[in-house]
Amino acid sequence: MSTSKLYRFQEWLEARISEVLPEGVPIFCRRKGNIDSDVENALATLGIAVVVKPPLPLEWSDSYLLSCGKVESEIHILENVLLQETQETAYSLLEKIAAALYQARCDELAASILKLESVRDDSPSDETVIHFVLPITNSLNF
Repeated sequence: MSTSKLYRFQEWLEARISEVLPEGVPIFCRRKGNIDSDVENALATLGIAVVVKPPLPLEWSDSYLLSCGKVESEIHILENVLLQETQETAYSLLEKIAAALYQARCDELAASILKLESVRDDSPSDETVIHFVLPITNSLNF
């Protein structure tokens, strides 16, 4: 099976994030199928989880070579504040992940420097879950 650059970029992104996560904090990715029950289990036991969604091409370039002028990836940081079992919080993980990705570049794929976008708070108002979304963008040549 051939591996696309988008797939390889997501693997690189997951590896970068994994380097700063404390031992035991799970990182999930959507390319493995339905991960909802895995995330729910992590929130019910450890109280914290990180999800990396696949990169999505948003703008294709008008050049001779195929490239994507804007690729967006989302990192979701979730914490169940009542069941949290680690020293880390959603806030501290957000800071660590942002610091690890700030100005990072995947040289082996000739990707541009990552740009951190505005963090969204997708926390449900009727649950004890904090849910931050950190979108990142960059460009990628194919």
